[in-house]
This record gives sequence, structure tokens and C-alpha cells, in this order.
Amino acid sequence: ENQLESLPAGLFEGVPALRELNLSENPGAPFPIAVSLVRVDAQPWAPGPAQVAARAAQGAPFPMSAGVRASGAELSEDAVYVPAGEVTGPFIVASATGEGAAQLSFEVTPALPTTMCGNSRSGNYPCFQGMVVQASSPLVLFLRPPGVAVAEPPDIPLVGIGDRVRLQLAPLFIARGESLAFSATSNSPELVAVYIEGETLVLDANANNEEGTALITVTATDWAGQSATVSFQAVVEFAPRRFLRNWRLGILDSSD
Repeated sequence: ENQLESLPAGLFEGVPALRELNLSENPGAPFPIAVSLVRVDAQPWAPGPAQVAARAAQGAPFPMSAGVRASGAELSEDAVYVPAGEVTGPFIVASATGEGAAQLSFEVTPALPTTMCGNSRSGNYPCFQGMVVQASSPLVLFLRPPGVAVAEPPDIPLVGIGDRVRLQLAPLFIARGESLAFSATSNSPELVAVYIEGETLVLDANANNEEGTALITVTATDWAGQSATVSFQAVVEFAPRRFLRNWRLGILDSSD
């Protein structure tokens, strides 16, 4: 009953012997105690072997442990834990068993302690109340984000009769063996509207004979949720003859 709405990161760090914690009757209860699998030696996509540990964002209010299952990797141990009062526990080693990506996840979510507190006068009650352990999504290892393949962006002149231009997107990104999902936006959809058809970007010019420039941003996302973007400048210039429209598409910038 302290009107708590959230728990800050690292709250329980340095508290190794907490015996009782009652967070009930607060606006934010039950509070999520977040625990995740993280790579502690390098970025997740770096080559292996990888050092992987469990991490509790608020610090572990009690010892937290759980089994780990792996797809595409061999583990030095089949479980991880975070000692009470620590944020990150000891690491285990994950070694790739193939050339593709590996995925690690908890077999079950770490459980709340089952210990009971109280006495003959107050009665018995759970020592830890008003919270729930929340496990993160699986950890993906050994998979690099898709990279932009155009090292020196060229100017791409596009000339056509009509209002529509199509651009193949796959050559702009390095998929590294994984399929990519594409999305696109235009900062001036009233001038140039964009949408995706499979792996093709479709650009539609306005029908009002207006000239101008629109910034088009395309995002490629792999199955692990890693993404890369590339930006284009679509310049709409209508020739004096109304039936001939001249588009120039230039790649301005790209970033991982």
C-alpha cells in the first residue's frame, strides 16, 4: 500500500538476503519481475561460442533459476540462474551446431519462491506477494542483421509513361540466407505514395501534375526481428508534354 506504479531498474541489486517482500495493494501490482537471456561477451550476432547468462532487470529479489532449451546450439549447461541481489548471473557457453542462427529460451519461467512467512498469531502467508516473474522473448544468436548492399549509392534515372514505377528491393539488402520482410513509408504520400508487392517497391506519383521531392524509407526485417533501412529521394519532374513524366530516384543514405 505505497502507491507504487512501477519498479525501477536495479531496485534489488545489492540486497542478497531479502526474506519477505509484499508489493500487493499498489496501483502497479502485480509487478513484473523481468528476467531475460542475454549474451554477455559480444553482440548477439557475433560468431560463437557465445557466453549467455540470465539477467533480472530490477535485480533478483530472490534466487532465480530456470532450465534453458536451445535450437541450433549446444550448451555447456542446461540451466541458468541469477543469485539474489545480483542483476546478471554466471554465464554458460552456447556453441553453434550449424551455419544458421541459434535460438535460446527458458524451458519454464523462473518461479516465485514457495516459502511461507508468518506465525501462529498472523497465520501463514507467502513471503513474496504482489509480483510475477516475466520472461523475455527467446535470444537469437549468430545471425547478423540484414545489411545494405549498396556501398556507393548510384543515381537511378527512371523514365516512363504514366504514374507508376517499380523497384526490386532484394538487391539492396544482404539477406545472409534468411528471407526478409519489407515495409516502406513516404514523407510526402500526397506527392509519392508507396506500397510493397512481395519484394517490389511500387511508387505512385500524384495525379495533379505537381512536382517535388519525397523521401522514401524502406525497412528490411529478418525473422529474428533485426532490421536495416535505406532511404531514397524520389524527385517528380513532369515534362512539358503531359503524358511524359520523368522520375529520378537517388539513394541518399543507408544505415544498419
